[in-house]
Amino acid sequence: MTHISLRLAVALFSALVLSVPFASPQSSATVATGKVAAVTVSGSARYPSDAVAAVTGLKPGDPITRDDMQRVADTLAQLGPFTNVRYRFNTTDRGVVIDYQVTDAPAVPVSFDNFPWFTDDELIAALKPSSILFDGTEPERGTILDQTGLAIEKFLREHAIFGSVTHAVTTLDLQNREVMEFKLEGVPIEVEKIGYSDPAVQQDRRIQDRISDLAGKPYSRHAIESFNFEVVRPEYLDHGYLRVQFGAARPVFPSGADRSHATKISIDVTVTPGVAYTWNGVHWSGNSGISAADLDKLNMVLKPGDIASGTEIQALWERVKTSYANQGFLDLAVQPVPQFDDASRQVSYTLSIHEGPQYHMGKLELAGLSLEGERRIRAVWSIQPGAVFNESIFESFLDSGVKRAFAGFPAHYDMEKTEHFLEKDPATGVVNVLLNFQ
Repeated sequence: MTHISLRLAVALFSALVLSVPFASPQSSATVATGKVAAVTVSGSARYPSDAVAAVTGLKPGDPITRDDMQRVADTLAQLGPFTNVRYRFNTTDRGVVIDYQVTDAPAVPVSFDNFPWFTDDELIAALKPSSILFDGTEPERGTILDQTGLAIEKFLREHAIFGSVTHAVTTLDLQNREVMEFKLEGVPIEVEKIGYSDPAVQQDRRIQDRISDLAGKPYSRHAIESFNFEVVRPEYLDHGYLRVQFGAARPVFPSGADRSHATKISIDVTVTPGVAYTWNGVHWSGNSGISAADLDKLNMVLKPGDIASGTEIQALWERVKTSYANQGFLDLAVQPVPQFDDASRQVSYTLSIHEGPQYHMGKLELAGLSLEGERRIRAVWSIQPGAVFNESIFESFLDSGVKRAFAGFPAHYDMEKTEHFLEKDPATGVVNVLLNFQ
């Protein structure tokens, strides 16, 4: 199913009402024609008034009509950095004074994916003097995104690099945050090899077996960062290096080569492993539905003095979540807070637990079934109304219970297309299970 976020819905609504003009009582009786005396912009916390005013293209002495003012408002609205644009004007002896009132739109940081010839600082420095509004962030939509891409292309052409720049919202793995990523198309440049400053990476067979994920492939900083996060970092965590850090991937061009025409580069990555920690236990905070003693039993691997394996620590938190979900706590939120002792090379944790309501079974609502099909499903459903909801039973039902119910049944239902929902009511602690069979 397609879901539209509240932020997107607001943005779509705003696009319909973005440029609603209004005038002061003094100007409403004045013919809105003349020459521009001054243009100001108010309401933005991100951009100075003169920077936005420059984007309007209006200059003192320009002839102006009310339609012109509206067209400029529409252009600002479509630009992207503002969710709402209005204007007011006043005719003076000097000419028409126009004030555009704007509201800043949400923005995400900018990321440059495959521009190995330049640092981020160099690209940002090239964009700031351009005529576009650029502060290191971008809205998620709007004509400003294409303008930024064109400005990057212009900068590249000045360095004999020719290609087209695209943009898309993406999520960075390490920070788990959204960015507006700009990529260069049409200029193939391949990663010949990748090296790490820590010899341990070169000696790790599992990592070396995966190096082909990058070597021989088109250069992508995002791909390298994902590789470090998903492949290299877990090996360090497994050995207790819980604070390992990776420097930015540094492109290295062949010595003496014309960089603008290079087709292959090497990549150097600096790794700072830090301290290898041993386990010193966990303190539970905020738990009432499950006792500390029972939570301690979920730690089946880590003992004091053992290597503090990041993989095992994460597995422990997952077991905590599963244990709570099986006792009806479907809105559980946990926050592990580590306490590192570099002197003793030990780490302990406080796991802050917000349990939320404990849910009990409400109704099992079925759609898309024949009478016999519904009878079969209800026969294998095992959580009775009013009983504590058990998420593992629900997942087992979806995985194997439905197949068991329809064994020998002539009708076929496609479980991949079957929709299932948990309709939770936190106020009453009741959860209804909804299944729509296809």
